[in-house]
Amino acid sequence: MNCIITLLILSVAFIIAPIVYYVGRFVKNYFFTPEAERRSGINKMLTVSLSLICSIWCLRYAVGYYDIITAVEGTYTLNRFEEIFNSISHALQTFSMDEDYTGYILSGKEMLRDLLGADTKWQTVYGVYASLLNFVAPIVGGAIIFEILASIFPKLRLRASYLACWKEKYFFSELNDESLALAKSICFAKYPIFKKPVIVFTDTYTDDENEKSSELLLEAKRLGAICISDDIAHIVKNKRGERRFFLIDREEIGNLQLLAKLSDKQNCEYLKGSEVYLFTDGDAYHQVERQFFDKLKSVLGFTDEELPIFIPVNSYKNLITNLLSDIPLYEPIISKNKSKDNPVDLTVTVLGSGSIGREMFLSAYWYGQMLDTRLHINVVSQESEKTFRSRIDYLNPEILRTTDKEDEILKINSKGDMADPYCTVTYHQCDVKSSDFISLLKNEEGSLADSDYILVALGSDEVNVAVADTVRRYVGERHIAQNNGKRTVIAYVVYDSELAETLNGTKRYSFVSETCDVYTRAIGSLDEVYSIDNVFMQASSSLSQRAEEFYQSIQSKETRATWHKNRSRDDYKYWANLARGKHLKYKIFSLGAFTESVFELDGDELNASRDKALESYKNIVHGNCEFSDESEVKAHISLMHRMAWLEHRRWNAFTRVYGFRHSSDYDTYAKQCGSYKQMDIKLHPCLVECDELGIRGVVDVHCSVDESTLFRADTSELDLLDELSYDLKEKGLNSYDFKLYDYPVGDC
Repeated sequence: MNCIITLLILSVAFIIAPIVYYVGRFVKNYFFTPEAERRSGINKMLTVSLSLICSIWCLRYAVGYYDIITAVEGTYTLNRFEEIFNSISHALQTFSMDEDYTGYILSGKEMLRDLLGADTKWQTVYGVYASLLNFVAPIVGGAIIFEILASIFPKLRLRASYLACWKEKYFFSELNDESLALAKSICFAKYPIFKKPVIVFTDTYTDDENEKSSELLLEAKRLGAICISDDIAHIVKNKRGERRFFLIDREEIGNLQLLAKLSDKQNCEYLKGSEVYLFTDGDAYHQVERQFFDKLKSVLGFTDEELPIFIPVNSYKNLITNLLSDIPLYEPIISKNKSKDNPVDLTVTVLGSGSIGREMFLSAYWYGQMLDTRLHINVVSQESEKTFRSRIDYLNPEILRTTDKEDEILKINSKGDMADPYCTVTYHQCDVKSSDFISLLKNEEGSLADSDYILVALGSDEVNVAVADTVRRYVGERHIAQNNGKRTVIAYVVYDSELAETLNGTKRYSFVSETCDVYTRAIGSLDEVYSIDNVFMQASSSLSQRAEEFYQSIQSKETRATWHKNRSRDDYKYWANLARGKHLKYKIFSLGAFTESVFELDGDELNASRDKALESYKNIVHGNCEFSDESEVKAHISLMHRMAWLEHRRWNAFTRVYGFRHSSDYDTYAKQCGSYKQMDIKLHPCLVECDELGIRGVVDVHCSVDESTLFRADTSELDLLDELSYDLKEKGLNSYDFKLYDYPVGDC
């Protein structure tokens, strides 16, 4: 009897064990190790089927063993050894439904009645349990067969995945390092139970001469992705549920061509309500995008609600945006005392003028607009200065003109008064692996080792790591020689994710005292550049949306959804609002609200310090502080006007970086185009200078504006320049009217 009871308990244990294991594994992966390797569907099914076989065998053998020990003497029965194999055979037949289930269930009930008495409770439990196993076993067997077929014919699995319409579908146009890194980031993100996304790689192949392609395919399958050899334009896609298409070929022309293919009659139905992400480093997509939507609307009959959301992804721009938000340019100079009469210098050095280096130069140009701070940018590259300047001028010739204090672009009124340059730029044509570069680091005057913020983006990981270490040593030498605890941030690009993680194990270095004076960070790894945060810019998108919702007075859920879709189709509006929000930290620094930096704090402590500074900033700009006399009140109001001037400078710098140029003939331009802001030719009327008198209107100490002088007083969360813009918008005035109020009389 003890043997029979043990077999029944083991049967239950074989069922419970995999359930406990997979639940525990899910909890561990979901909460503690989200990047743990996933097991394939076949492995899971085989584990479950093995436990089911063992569980059913225990029941079968328990009944067979009972028949053996209770057999009437003289009758033929199986021995125990024969019954073991007989039970295994019947257990396997259960999976194929080629078995008489009723017989052993009734025999089992009779066995329990003899062993436990006439009580029917345990007999009922046994009957339900055995019937459940008999029902589940064929289903598991069918699932195993399906998984095997799906591994051979992935399109079968793709079609089956469309039945789960509640799951998001992510289609990648190519399997490469970049797309695989993004797919991993998506998979490892926390999703609700049963809503894990479906990852589909198209244009996958293995090259017998290229081991890398085989490794990528293996990694993708381990991730649980569906790998299809056909092009993304030639597979059947789901029409229902959320769909996101990533055009992520390494050659940008391939992405543009694929975007055109997706607009044909075969694919257009699958694009309705979807999101299309095009990875690009340029702006050639503007023309294709415009024709793409025109074709969908005019030729294929899409309504505005049916149009897909198109989102260009410039990974390097996103990377630098995140860097300068996470480790702002002002971090090394937080502890320096500054004032209107005693401005501080901020020197940014960019080593390399490739895609990342250029983005750093452009971003530093507009992020670095701060009160009482003089910005200097050094660029070191092997290409000639003429080539570098030509590439910047191709984007917008006004950028470098604003760095020349004698250029007429800085003229602020008809009297000829000039604004300060946006920054100064010094170019060094130099090979960083030469003695000339060492000389630049060791120069007594204008040494690169005196820089406050340095980015190393020279191409390969090996060069970047070596040069960053060289720079760190010479910066430390400089600090020791001057016995000066001057602080320096060194960021350097490391493509390999594991190498970057290892290097970031130590980020703080002390050369002069016990406190940190050199802070280093490896950035730009594959996992960082192609992560959810960097590609989707989730936190930034939310920030941009909140800014636009407030400005547009959006309230209803439906209006918000419509705005979000329109925002995604208006790259300028998205980045303009994002830039306003991202620059907020730099405004806080301008008011002196930051007291601690990455050199002292990290993680939650640093975030708490920044939150405290934000509250301080709000109190300052809203005048919620004590003033001892009238002079302090006037000084505060003057400061608020300077903040409006700062926002104007920041906005001008950002818009120029985005490619917009100043149009001098406003009236003719307006008659011809009907608008002052045109994406097609990138002209904007407000790209002229004003002065530090700030905005026109009577402002009180709490940053409220006297309505009788122009403004309303219900937008206190906006800075003064935004408040002016908001009020003019409410009055139905256009950009030209805005300009009349914003600039001194006689400006052009």
